[in-house]
Amino acid sequence: MNQAFQVAFAFVLLILVMFFVVQFIFEEVQELYGSWRTYFFDAWNLLDWANMILLLVGFTMRMLLFSDAANANVGIEQLSNKESFQNISALASVATTVRVLNAFNCVLLWGKVTKYLRHLPLVKGLIRTVWNAFDLFVPFLIMFCVGMVGFVMAFNVGFGDKVAELSNFSTSVVYLCRAFLKDVQLMPVYDITPLFGAGLILLFYLNMIAARDLPDPRKPFWSALASLGPDLLVEILSYITHSSRGISSFGALCQRITGTLQEDSAWRHLCRKYWHSTDARLKDWPALSARGLYRALEQWMPLEGFYVLSCAFPWGLLALLRIAEGRLEASVVRFLPSRDGSFREIQVPLFEVSISEDRPGIVRSAVSAFWRSGVESVLAPLEPAELLACTRESQIFHSRRIGAKGLFRARRALRIRDESCEPRKTPKRSAREANAADDSGRDGYRNALLSDEEEFGICVSEAWNAGTLDDSEPGLRRRTEAMLRDMLTQRIPCDLALVRSPAEFAPLDHSVPRLRPGLYVGDYGHSMYGQFRTEVLLLDYVSLSPVQLRNECQDPQLFWRPFGEPPPEELRALAELEETITFMRVVKQCGDIHVPMGATTFVAVCSPDVSKMSAFGQAAPRRVLNRQTCCLESLSRSWRGFGTLATPGFGRPSWAAGWLAQFGDAATEQRLGFVWDRSQDAVVLRWIGLQDSCPFLQRSWLPEDVR
Repeated sequence: MNQAFQVAFAFVLLILVMFFVVQFIFEEVQELYGSWRTYFFDAWNLLDWANMILLLVGFTMRMLLFSDAANANVGIEQLSNKESFQNISALASVATTVRVLNAFNCVLLWGKVTKYLRHLPLVKGLIRTVWNAFDLFVPFLIMFCVGMVGFVMAFNVGFGDKVAELSNFSTSVVYLCRAFLKDVQLMPVYDITPLFGAGLILLFYLNMIAARDLPDPRKPFWSALASLGPDLLVEILSYITHSSRGISSFGALCQRITGTLQEDSAWRHLCRKYWHSTDARLKDWPALSARGLYRALEQWMPLEGFYVLSCAFPWGLLALLRIAEGRLEASVVRFLPSRDGSFREIQVPLFEVSISEDRPGIVRSAVSAFWRSGVESVLAPLEPAELLACTRESQIFHSRRIGAKGLFRARRALRIRDESCEPRKTPKRSAREANAADDSGRDGYRNALLSDEEEFGICVSEAWNAGTLDDSEPGLRRRTEAMLRDMLTQRIPCDLALVRSPAEFAPLDHSVPRLRPGLYVGDYGHSMYGQFRTEVLLLDYVSLSPVQLRNECQDPQLFWRPFGEPPPEELRALAELEETITFMRVVKQCGDIHVPMGATTFVAVCSPDVSKMSAFGQAAPRRVLNRQTCCLESLSRSWRGFGTLATPGFGRPSWAAGWLAQFGDAATEQRLGFVWDRSQDAVVLRWIGLQDSCPFLQRSWLPEDVR
């Protein structure tokens, strides 16, 4: 009775376990449906499924075994009758299989237990040890198998005729594996041939001990580090981390590294390695120790680059930040056009950051500017979404927040603020508020941001009137200083937005233009733009695959417009080519009231050649009138493209067909312009020469996390 109760109780428990398994599988299928791409990359999920499958297989086989046993004519009478025979080997085989599955499942259950206990300190250490040993498991297994095969052959040949367990290869493998686990003794081998047996046993155990106690290949690395010379040691450290704190923490590993990091030569080597600092540039920092120099470069070198003064939207002013003579200098770059088509580049100081050292390795900075006196200031990072326009002309746009609708997309932004003031955090809008703002058009979006925009005023200084273009360098310099003083001394912040670096591009064939990606300047010549008629544009390249091109037709990114205006119709003809299309894109960094800074002014198809496609209309002109010089220019090359036309306030922007043209010698001159189909003149853009002395525009040498 007691045995029958135990069987029934075990059966009930088994049924309950199966209900749990079915529920678990249902939940896992739901999770698999939601995240099928990452589900099977989790080892715990694989372990759970293996456990559940084994439980289901074992349960099914056990139910079949119960059914077959009930139908079999086997009882006490049949078993006690010696004259009758009943073959139950099949049932016994199934029962044995079920026991094996359950035994293997117990091992998996142990693994699942560690999953739920993995947060305990000792269990966490165990899991970390097993995980770290995975990279050594395969080499160990290969060496162990090679050594084992050799010893199996030796023991089988030497003692196979005398010891039954060594009579063939398979039994010898089992016997020696048991000996490795100390489950059997090798004394029978020693008793047969003491000398040969003892030598073979000794070699076997020495080999197994060597395999078990393999040294960690990482340990000799750390011990070898201490024997390296200072220059080589610092070079190795430079590949580990660029962070000065990380290098100092890493130096605590051994006494030799700590001593090396106390030497000035080590930190100067790191300065040259990471921050592109030549010996000539390092001489500009006489007041800093080598470690302080590295800290200063680590903090300020990633900020070098070309920026735009965002509060001057829609015009924008180009600004240059670079390290010179031991400090970070910022200047506004203005351009004075000449009658021959060239430009003089005039730099007007904006501010500078002086750097001092309180004690070795601890640096301080102070911001000073001619328009800001008596207040301690700092240069701090800023969320690009907080950039605001503060000119009178900016009020005709749908929002003073220049990031609204993605019109201007800055990679990084900086703001000069009082040292005592905490940076303001922009309140986050809910998804409902964002959708309401988008659905209600420009007025709704403007009202949603009005409370934030009221914090800063509008500059009404006469210096910011378009007026006329200055014809002398002193006059342009004085006017720029007045503009900065009048704007930045009011309730208007000095915000700088980093100009996005051009993409690296290697032309694949001669049909692709060899124009350098970077900043270009041109004189638009419109009297209504006055002093802002010289505009700066950024040229780069974008390649779209056939799939991306089809998506571009539905959801424009390259041909994006603030309120969803459609891309050019010719884009669908390009998508039908089923080829990768390379575009040359030009984005305004200093704009006007029609097409402001941040907007794409024209795009051209660089590769493949589409000039002969019927969908792209008329042929390119041979000669074009240069608006700046009023002379005809010959085209060396041209590519079909689309330019932007808009009403004031970037209203109703549309794409109009035209040609991107390169002028002069294609091999030496970097001059380009866009020629509309309906006109035969163009604004000729020239390469800004200041970039040749500023290699940081291509920022690929910087560590990835500070680009």
